[in-house]
Amino acid sequence: VRLVGGTGPCQGRVEILHGGLWGTVCDDDWGLPDAAVVCRQLGCGTVLAATTNAFFGYGTGHILLDNVHCEGSEPRLAACQSLGWGVHNCGHHEDAGAHCAVLGPPTLTALPPSATREDGSWHTEPAGSSCPVSAATGAGAQPSGEPTLLTTAAWAAGK
Repeated sequence: VRLVGGTGPCQGRVEILHGGLWGTVCDDDWGLPDAAVVCRQLGCGTVLAATTNAFFGYGTGHILLDNVHCEGSEPRLAACQSLGWGVHNCGHHEDAGAHCAVLGPPTLTALPPSATREDGSWHTEPAGSSCPVSAATGAGAQPSGEPTLLTTAAWAAGK
């Protein structure tokens, strides 16, 4: 699934890939639970709006889904109920869209310079202790000196 025609990657006309072809989704019965599934599938933030009437412009080519009905917890749009692939009574003036929150930049976490990585987890050793303490909880951690800043991705990668 992708969003096309918006001002960023988390808003636009909903297009879905099926059988090697991209196509649009008709707005009949389109609502917030449907758009929420799209937002989650794309790794965007929470749904802000479900748009109708080709709000993000007319698509071209195939209309692949119509009367989509998601509960909101589905892992992907294709798992939601619909009339079936390519079955519709729509024109591109009815293309559905989604506007999702954009997730912010990675958060920074300060670790003391004494932090070490063991067994896939970050640990710190408080002064005078020979027992590593988990930096995830910070239990017993006593940072000394200048902290080291890590992005969430770097933390997860162990760097």
